[in-house]
Amino acid sequence: MSEQNKIIYVGVRAEDKSHWERRVPIIPKHVREIHDKYPYIKFIVEPCTKRVFSNKEYENAGAIISSDLTNCSLIICVKEVPIEKLYPQKTYMFFSHTIKAQKQNMAALDDMIQKKIRLIDYEKITDEKNNRLVAFGRFAGIAGTIDYLSGLGQYLMTKSISTAFLNISMSYKYFNLEQAYLHLKSVGQQLESQEIPKELRPLVFAVTGTGRCANGAWEVLENLPIKKVSPDELKALHDDIDNPAHATTIYCCSILPEHMVEHSEHKDHFEKKHYYENPHEYVPIFHEKYLPYISSIFHNMYWDYKFPRLITDQHMKELAQKGKSKLLGISDVTCDLEGSIEFLKKFTTPDQPFYVYEPIEQKIYDDLKYRDNGILYLALDFLPCELPFDASTHFSNHLKEWIPNIAESDISLHIEESGLIDCIKRAVITHNGDLTHAYQYIRKLRDANERIEASKNFEPKRGLSKKVQSFSSLKIEGHIFDTGAINKILDICQKYEVKFNVADILVGQNEDQTSQMLLQLYANNHESMIEVIEQIEVLAEKINLVIYESLSSAY
Repeated sequence: MSEQNKIIYVGVRAEDKSHWERRVPIIPKHVREIHDKYPYIKFIVEPCTKRVFSNKEYENAGAIISSDLTNCSLIICVKEVPIEKLYPQKTYMFFSHTIKAQKQNMAALDDMIQKKIRLIDYEKITDEKNNRLVAFGRFAGIAGTIDYLSGLGQYLMTKSISTAFLNISMSYKYFNLEQAYLHLKSVGQQLESQEIPKELRPLVFAVTGTGRCANGAWEVLENLPIKKVSPDELKALHDDIDNPAHATTIYCCSILPEHMVEHSEHKDHFEKKHYYENPHEYVPIFHEKYLPYISSIFHNMYWDYKFPRLITDQHMKELAQKGKSKLLGISDVTCDLEGSIEFLKKFTTPDQPFYVYEPIEQKIYDDLKYRDNGILYLALDFLPCELPFDASTHFSNHLKEWIPNIAESDISLHIEESGLIDCIKRAVITHNGDLTHAYQYIRKLRDANERIEASKNFEPKRGLSKKVQSFSSLKIEGHIFDTGAINKILDICQKYEVKFNVADILVGQNEDQTSQMLLQLYANNHESMIEVIEQIEVLAEKINLVIYESLSSAY
């Protein structure tokens, strides 16, 4: 496109999902860089007083400050856009949270299809190996760790234990990471010179996960006087209570899948690939083998319902009752409600970032007052917005390379002919009034979710006894949705009065790919369970479904 032919306008929305959302998709410096290189691309920025970058900074970078984005062919922001602010036949870029058919965003997806919007989702901007090219995960890990350490200092003070952690501020109170890390190094020096109180020794921090969030947590902890150890060393450290090194050292360990579970039969051998493919064959061990020696958990691991929980309510209750828990608190970046750590009972906000969980009575307290066995819990579900300067700069460094290509592409043409580069093509969710080929699966997954949701209220007429007599887990693979098999399977369960839970669904993304479902079954008697499994196997044979090994138990 020639500069003389046309002016292309790119709009930058004012974020309106939360008053804490101060991030931007493109920073003023990069607005100037793009305009200098492509003079025919102009930015219109909606006025906003809460952004980390001011209206004046955008204006000085050459942007037009205006609430009217109707002339923009490309509109970019960070979070979801309200339906009433979606303009027809535009290209939008934001985190849409639609690719798992999330119920709360299906109305917006329908609206974008109806309005022939081309939606590009940052989460699906990937390389040819499906690795994400832009994400905020590192900043979630960083903010969660800083916030937790700040809260830990306050929490310990209510137990009359003073530590240098008390001097750490919440992450949003630092202008940028350079300032935050300079302060943390000073706190680390204080910890060494003042010594860690005896009541806390040995002070052990555990980090779960190995991805961006976990790397962010380690980035923060490395500003403190830490020593990395193996989880298998924790018991020896605990038993060596008078070790002088405990006074000036925070012991940190990485919790990996082999520390979380073991195979129910082959306890001495762990294979991660087998675990990921057959999680129903594994049982949790973390709560018995490692948790009694851990002071704080920085929780950053991926989890879904097909995997055993890391810690259940019952695990924590039993440890506390036996006097075997030294857990002070948890920074939970995963934000899986009642997920891998079951006592994540609610999300928190920067206004009130913590709650205290009492595991014996299983109660939640919305204050920082210390209680026997109380566990400090941080559960903020939008942590990156607490580091808006660094998170926005990082994000913008990637986005500035793609904006000219997207702005110049032709929305009226088929994706393959539109001029988009490959990594952006892979991220187009809707185009020309429909889901794109790669995301047609959303429709199937949505139908399945609606069928499952409608079945959630099903209860056997006789009801389940307090102690379920029979449990089974079936992994089913095949064309579960195209054939209507999911409805038939759930109908069988209801017919034989068996309670069920669809713990996981993986939908094939085209006609050639099969889908997978992990189905958990609960029955009052073993005979009903056998009958249901046999009926599902008969159905599977008729429509070419494959049922993998089931893990069954009778009590």
